[in-house]
Amino acid sequence: MISLEDMSSLSDELADQASCYGLPYGILGIVCWSLFFICIIFTHLNVPLFSPWRWCDGDYQAQTWGMAIFTAFLTIGPAVYTCFRCGGTWIMLLMTLAQLTPWSFKIMNDGFKCYQTSLIKFYKWFGCCMTVFLSLAGWTSLICLTIGLYITEEIFIYWIYAIYVVALLAIIIMITALCKSLDQLCLNIMMAYIASTTHLIGFHVILAQISGNWSGIAPAGAGLISSIIFLVGKRLSFIQ
Repeated sequence: MISLEDMSSLSDELADQASCYGLPYGILGIVCWSLFFICIIFTHLNVPLFSPWRWCDGDYQAQTWGMAIFTAFLTIGPAVYTCFRCGGTWIMLLMTLAQLTPWSFKIMNDGFKCYQTSLIKFYKWFGCCMTVFLSLAGWTSLICLTIGLYITEEIFIYWIYAIYVVALLAIIIMITALCKSLDQLCLNIMMAYIASTTHLIGFHVILAQISGNWSGIAPAGAGLISSIIFLVGKRLSFIQ
C-alpha cells in the first residue's frame, strides 16, 4: 500500500532517479518506440529495415540463437544496470523492467512469423511469456504512478487517459479480428504491440515532465553509455 506521504514525494524521487536513469525516455524514448513499431510492420512485409541483404529473400528469417543471445545481453544489461544503480521505488524498478517489453515482443513475433522449427517454437513461447509478464509489470506500475500523481496533483497528467484508451481500442480490434477468424496476422501483431507496450509512452512523457529533460538523453557518464548500448541492442534485434 502506498501512503499519502510516499505519494507526495513520488515526483521528487523520480526526478532524482532520472539523473541516473540508463535507458531512453522523453522524446528519444518515444522515437525508439515508434521506430520499433515500424520495424515490426516491415518484418511482416518481408522487408527487415536493418537487414537490406534479406530484402530479396522469399521467406522471413528469424535471428540465430547466437545473435539472439548477444542482442539479449546488450538489451537486458542496461536495464539491470539501471535497476541496481537507481534503486528507488518499486514503481521505477517495474518501469525499468517494462522497457524490455519490445525486446520480448520481437522474439514472440519471430515465433509467429517463421516456420515452426524447435528453435522457433521456443521463441514463440518464451516471447509470449516474457511479453505478458513485462507488459503487466509496465501497466501495473503506470497505473500506480498515475494514481499517485493524480492524488497529489503534482504535475498535469490528464493526457495519460489517452494512453489507456488507445491500448483498450487495440485490444478490442485484436479480439474482434480473432473472434471473426480473420487471417490478419500483421494486424493482430500490430494491435498486440500497441496494447502491450503503450505504457512506455506514458512513462517516457511523465519522466520527461518530472525531470525537465525532454530529450531523454542522459547528460554524460555511465547513464549515457548505458542508453547507447540499450539502443544498439534494440536495433540489433532486427538483424537477421
